[in-house]
Amino acid sequence: MEMRISTPRPVVDSLLARATEYAAEGALHHAESFFAAAIAADEGATARIAYGTHLAELGEFDEAIRLLLQAWEQAKRDGSPQLRAWACQSLASSYRETGDYIAASQFQQLAIAAELDSCSGGEGSALSTESRLGRAADLLQSSEFADAESLLQTCRATNGDEGMSATAELNLGVAALRTGDVEAALQKFYSAFQQFQDMQDAAGTSRALEAIAKVQLSLGNWTVARNLLDKANRLARHIGQRHRVRQLADAIMRLDRALKLLEADPLLN
Repeated sequence: MEMRISTPRPVVDSLLARATEYAAEGALHHAESFFAAAIAADEGATARIAYGTHLAELGEFDEAIRLLLQAWEQAKRDGSPQLRAWACQSLASSYRETGDYIAASQFQQLAIAAELDSCSGGEGSALSTESRLGRAADLLQSSEFADAESLLQTCRATNGDEGMSATAELNLGVAALRTGDVEAALQKFYSAFQQFQDMQDAAGTSRALEAIAKVQLSLGNWTVARNLLDKANRLARHIGQRHRVRQLADAIMRLDRALKLLEADPLLN
């Protein structure tokens, strides 16, 4: 029987850091190599959760969910509430993206429960920004706008977590739009766009541009919306988000057809 030599934790962390850096740059082949190395070196669930989260960000939801479920089981066996929380948070986000809001809500509650288990062990008392954002997303889905907005406000200007603050701003725009306040929605979307751009967060910037485009489209500013969608699409392509590239390309195609009809019939102007 071959004896496995335990890899020091800093080695795994270093491999994951490199994988994350390459992923952010859109160098997906290099990112995959470092994620694979981290998984091979990691006896626990950390590397698998990180890779599953990465796959979900790319839109590879079936594979992401499969890997994250495995990692969640491993985290339960290892007795790590922190890793259970992370796995469940990523599963909630993945299921939310696929439209399975029941599973998303269930895993969000499991993530919160795991965090509370961690807190009971004396490792902190405040619920993470990720869990508050996830819970707010579930409240938005169930049209509980006041509660969602209240929770999202607690996620803004989070010290050391600018990405979460920008995501909260984006979701506050969604809440405003769902309640019919288009002006406030646009203000929030532009604010989120600026924050993501300042952080050089291509994924967040792309999402914010798409949100702004949808509002501009509803206001009849089709050419503006088309340009925004094109910019969002190019950013998504740069970082390898194939599912968003397809979705945005479809939206651009539909808009191009509508613009051609508008140009062909003067009565529509």
